[in-house]
Amino acid sequence: QNEEGIRKFLDSLSFSASSTYGGNTTCVEIRDKENNLIIIDGGTGLRELGNQMMAQGFGKNGESAFWIMTHTHWDHIQGIPFFVPLFIPSNQFHFYSSVEDLQDRLKHQFVFTHFPVSFDHYAAQKTFTFIPEGQEFSLGPNVTAYSKAVRHPGGSFSYRFTEAGKSVIFASDAEFNLDEMENIDTYIDYFR
Repeated sequence: QNEEGIRKFLDSLSFSASSTYGGNTTCVEIRDKENNLIIIDGGTGLRELGNQMMAQGFGKNGESAFWIMTHTHWDHIQGIPFFVPLFIPSNQFHFYSSVEDLQDRLKHQFVFTHFPVSFDHYAAQKTFTFIPEGQEFSLGPNVTAYSKAVRHPGGSFSYRFTEAGKSVIFASDAEFNLDEMENIDTYIDYFR
């Protein structure tokens, strides 16, 4: 009801509830028990991840990583042009997504009117696998995953990753509105 009350309420919240972490757009790194790398999305945090990866083998021997894309809004792909490991021919990136035309969408980001280097100029080996929503797939020997669509303008997918009976879900840009909760049970089961 007043400035002091607002300040008192905000001070009572945990840091994660009242503040933000970092300052980059969406890019998340997951490592399995054997240190296999799974990259989620390609926001501006990808540049920093790429620099770390170059020091850890992606700059010398050629390494492999899985890459999951939730959707292709600008804040989820704008780090890709500045991701140095994509320039190394011996590196391999295996893109998995429930976005059907992911490769075409990423290539569009690199048309000359948007960026001076084409996507094909990035010499790393790139494979693209479309995974229908809800179909389980493997990310190496330890992790399985599947997707579930979430409400977001233009569409987006969340992903549930499981290793050794434990799961984590990445559900960015999900918009759940109270007046559109008719199918909430499917999400409750998914998040459970």
